[in-house]
Amino acid sequence: MNKKAMILMVGGLIFSLTGACLAKMSAQQVINQMRGAYEQQMSGIDDLTMVTKGTAGIMAMMGETTVYKKRAKIAGKTVYKTRTEMQFMGKPLVTIYDGEYEWSVDPMSGQVKKEKKDLAPDWTRIWEVLDLSQMQYVGTDDLDGEAAHVLKMDDLTEG
Repeated sequence: MNKKAMILMVGGLIFSLTGACLAKMSAQQVINQMRGAYEQQMSGIDDLTMVTKGTAGIMAMMGETTVYKKRAKIAGKTVYKTRTEMQFMGKPLVTIYDGEYEWSVDPMSGQVKKEKKDLAPDWTRIWEVLDLSQMQYVGTDDLDGEAAHVLKMDDLTEG
């Protein structure tokens, strides 16, 4: 084997072993990547609309849920004020949250309810509510043809 081929082979082996070592990630690294990607995608977005449809249990019976969000600053934190619309037992159910109060109309009585609410967690920013001491990196798995990181969470109800 000539010297050039040997150098290429050893270089390729070192590169592949280094890549495998670098590919081993921690839960913190996955969360940091997720946060960075989210912040990059959301950097210029002030309003957004999400339409979801439950596929199992009671959520499947409720049909579509539409959530409208508008970015705002409340108590020094960037939050999204929300309006959530869905059907419950054939009646429209609308909930509005302004970062301090939540308004809703009881679908049975028609009464308007106004409740002071703590700043609700924004589940699109899940890293803000996760306890990394309860998580560990498992590896990757295929999700709809894409590689996805898998994190194991011990008990999300503790703490």
